[in-house]
Amino acid sequence: MDETKDAPAAAQAAPDPPATQTPAEVLTPEVSFLRGLVARVGEFLRNDKAKLTGPARLVAELLDRRGVPICSKATADKISAWESEWQRLQKIVNDHDVFAAARAFTSQQDGLAAKITSPAEHGNNQVLSRAALEEKFLLTRESAKQSQQKLFAANIQIARGLAEIAAEILAEHAVTLEASERSRCESYGLPYQGSALVDAVRRARESVLGRVQAGTGQAPPSLLMPWLIL
Repeated sequence: MDETKDAPAAAQAAPDPPATQTPAEVLTPEVSFLRGLVARVGEFLRNDKAKLTGPARLVAELLDRRGVPICSKATADKISAWESEWQRLQKIVNDHDVFAAARAFTSQQDGLAAKITSPAEHGNNQVLSRAALEEKFLLTRESAKQSQQKLFAANIQIARGLAEIAAEILAEHAVTLEASERSRCESYGLPYQGSALVDAVRRARESVLGRVQAGTGQAPPSLLMPWLIL
């Protein structure tokens, strides 16, 4: 006999017991603080402007609010290529100082015995003295520095042109801002005694122009134009 046929319909259709629910998370002040800190760190990593300080941050914010790129895509590509090549050369500079030469000499000496006793390596070793290794490393380092100077000379006019455009925008903004703040003071019957913000904008303009004035150098665009967000 099939007992399920005799069972009440309500019993057969009885719903499953509700799933156990975990208690709501309690947001303590510590948890709230850590969440906020993580959110700020994430914003910092995603936002290139957040990494800037001082005049560079001011200029970057002002240019961003204009909503119009300060340079064309072709110019931006040239600047990116300049930065990449400079960083490649800088790695060569960093990797070829006297300390790197000393480490290379030690490594050479450590492996020399094994190479000499190996028939496959016999006669194929170039053993350099420490002085010779240092000379070789320093010549490589100097060559990379000279290449950086040539790279600077070939691209500095791009940086100067963009700096002049940014400086003009800053000058115009300072004039507009000063007029607005003067008018606001006068509307309250107060004498206008200058503005720290206007002064900061004008100092930023001087900083923008000053960074690109050098006739020769090895600086990359990230140092010449730290305010430029491509």
